[in-house]
Amino acid sequence: MSITAEQFYSAMGKIRGDLPRKVRRFMATVAALGVKADFQGALNLRWERPAGPPINLGVIQRNGQIWTETVNAHAPPDIAHRYIQELAAAFSMQVEKEAFKGAWQVRDNNHAPRIEDVADKLDLWIWRIRPLGVPASFSQSTCYRSAIWRPRSSSNWPAVPRPRSRDLVIFWSAAGDLKSPPKVACVD
Repeated sequence: MSITAEQFYSAMGKIRGDLPRKVRRFMATVAALGVKADFQGALNLRWERPAGPPINLGVIQRNGQIWTETVNAHAPPDIAHRYIQELAAAFSMQVEKEAFKGAWQVRDNNHAPRIEDVADKLDLWIWRIRPLGVPASFSQSTCYRSAIWRPRSSSNWPAVPRPRSRDLVIFWSAAGDLKSPPKVACVD
């Protein structure tokens, strides 16, 4: 059964009031990396890679559960396993290697992680998605040191550190406009 984006975000709002804003911001950012929202019965994070079938980087269910074993279907095992290990570490969770016919997945004390538990760590998920494939807009030889979120309207916003070499800077509108994707730039 398909759902609309509005139905999905409405369900997120019922779990916790700030989730629609946080998940929309996350999706806008990963969209800049080539990951698309595919609303089926849930929100699927689908990356249409240049060659080969698309890779599903995870599923966020309307009830808040996150399923990550989907990456194993079309990603090479070494890449899928590294992605799951790094995502589990970023979320301070565990890796389940046996329960789903060898398809590794992130688990939180033997349960599916919940979006409300990782909502403040979604930027860490972005950094686990990025190494799976380098979009054309990024240099393959660049190793980014860190990500900095900065409003578009002010380059001197005091709460944000000044970017240094190898920082990936993600610019958002100061009003928090989520209708247009962020501008992404690298400091060489």
